[in-house]
Amino acid sequence: MIISTIILESAAKTKSLIGSASSWSHWRLGRSSSTIAMISGSIGLLPSASLREDKFGMYEPIHGSAPDIQGQGKANPIATLLSLAMMFRYSFGMENIASKIECSVGKVLDNGNRTADIYTDGTKLVNTGEMGDLVLAELKKLSD
Repeated sequence: MIISTIILESAAKTKSLIGSASSWSHWRLGRSSSTIAMISGSIGLLPSASLREDKFGMYEPIHGSAPDIQGQGKANPIATLLSLAMMFRYSFGMENIASKIECSVGKVLDNGNRTADIYTDGTKLVNTGEMGDLVLAELKKLSD
């Protein structure tokens, strides 16, 4: 109850959230981070990590696998890609790669590309594969 109250207060008062990392049990983190998703406007944007002290971790988007929209091109892959960035940063100590992934995602969003869950007038609607391809193209530019 106390944790839920803290999380709801944080969600109401915070204007941005990069991701969540915790040594709490994963199920608790997943429940809590789903509540915090209201900050970004979509759970498709939020990465998560459950980490041990030895840097071993489990990384995944807070939304899980979304089996109800499997194969329809509707899922937002951004949280998965940002979870990968967290893995490079926190478990592998590869800050350069993590930053490049995050920068690539940011560039694609700055260019107005959106999946259905974050689409608004004046932006370009893309499907799951297209979003992934756009991020990969930006990542390749940074790696040249």
